[in-house]
Amino acid sequence: MIYRLPALFLSILFIGIAVRLININQPLLEYNATRQVQTAMIVRNFAFGGFHFLHPEVDDQGRGPTYLMQDFPIITAPLALICYWLKGIPEWLLRSSSLVFFIMAAIVFYKLTELYWGQRVAFFSSLIFIFSPLSILMSRTFQPDMPMIFFMLLCFYYFSRWLYSMSWRDFILATVGFMGAVLLKVTNLYMLLPISYLLFATYKKRNLSYWKLGLFFLLVFLPIIWWWGYHTARIRTLYPTPYDTFSINYVIDSMKAHLIYIPFYTEIFKHIIWTALTPLIFITFLYGLFHKRRNREDNFLALWFAGVILFFLIVPEQSKQEYYMLNLVPVASIFTTKGILIAAERIKNKRFLRMATVLLSLFTLLFVTYVTLPKYLNRPVYADIVEAGKAVDNITEKDALIIASHGYGPDFLYYCNRRGWTFLIDRKNLIEYCKNIKTEINLRTLKEMQGPIQHLERLKNNGADYFALVDVKELDKNQAFKHHIMKNYKILTRKDDTYIVFKLKNN
Repeated sequence: MIYRLPALFLSILFIGIAVRLININQPLLEYNATRQVQTAMIVRNFAFGGFHFLHPEVDDQGRGPTYLMQDFPIITAPLALICYWLKGIPEWLLRSSSLVFFIMAAIVFYKLTELYWGQRVAFFSSLIFIFSPLSILMSRTFQPDMPMIFFMLLCFYYFSRWLYSMSWRDFILATVGFMGAVLLKVTNLYMLLPISYLLFATYKKRNLSYWKLGLFFLLVFLPIIWWWGYHTARIRTLYPTPYDTFSINYVIDSMKAHLIYIPFYTEIFKHIIWTALTPLIFITFLYGLFHKRRNREDNFLALWFAGVILFFLIVPEQSKQEYYMLNLVPVASIFTTKGILIAAERIKNKRFLRMATVLLSLFTLLFVTYVTLPKYLNRPVYADIVEAGKAVDNITEKDALIIASHGYGPDFLYYCNRRGWTFLIDRKNLIEYCKNIKTEINLRTLKEMQGPIQHLERLKNNGADYFALVDVKELDKNQAFKHHIMKNYKILTRKDDTYIVFKLKNN
């Protein structure tokens, strides 16, 4: 496929790759740290805890086992085999997996757009897709979202080709694409909307092979139903965790709490205009979106966009997170390009058009740099987390359970290379969030939430051996907790205000 790509597209793709390679070995802390380290935990447990392929395990709920059934281990399992061979989990390898899927996604996206709208739209859409701030960030983080985008585009492209060719090659690749995208995120079932339209628009004009079509849906839905409908549901019942819940009741509860909550929409809008597209791209996206649709290709695009909106609304608890906007980037890139080309055709003054193009492009480039550059920088706290994690790893037993406190995520626990729990000293923001978003889970969290002293003692009784904290000044946010832990437990090691480790048990 790559030898048929224009040199201009390959040039911008290579620039995009070079941009993403900068500082690729930095710790998994700069963006979506929770999701990154949870995925890395799964790789580590596969590689060095027994290759239990169907049981992706994380380390942040005590002794466990704690299985995170949020995606089929298409990505984590092969990486675990490489890490087992390397005898380590290098950050550059984990990040590079997303970069590889970005490269393949960009190529397939170009081919898909060229198939429907021609080379000019394909080039400019690819330019936007490659240099979207969110695309840059997500192709450098270790999580399954960029692979998911690749599989989705693979399905759309080869399913479109298969409707005309009826070839086994196109059939197999379309099947792999649909199956991969939905196994990584079940809400990608929205892909059925544009696919169904393509079938409806084609069946009268082409001699479709209906038995192959039936085989397609059989092949894609058998593993999807088995994984999401049976295996995942069974594991969640046997090994429930507070954060890994997904059911019809959860979806309804989440929609009730969020879809009538105005800040939810403002948060989504901020993510779209700031990170997914940039302000100027967003304006041209709207212009292209509301332009009159003229043909089958435009209807396919509209239903693709409608599916993405459905994707956001079905699980608002998750989709309010910035990285969920990645699903919007490909389809929005096409709408934006169409808007730009329509506007360019209507501007008669070509000199003004060229000047405006240069200025707007420069502004967008500066904006993309402004949004993405901070994520390339290694903040001092990253080094503190890694250093504190190594200290805990060196001075504690391999089977010790750690209470690791840095924010509310498991990033510090991951770098401790131990199982244990995350811990929050200052809980005001968490309490406020649970009060505002009144889902069943959040209300239960409020009801069960203890003060940090009671929480510490409960975790100690559950087997915690050590309490480790990055940024010792956090203790000053709760003087009662500081007094309690300083009085009752021995300091095992401390480095100024960088980190401190307490031993909770005398043995």
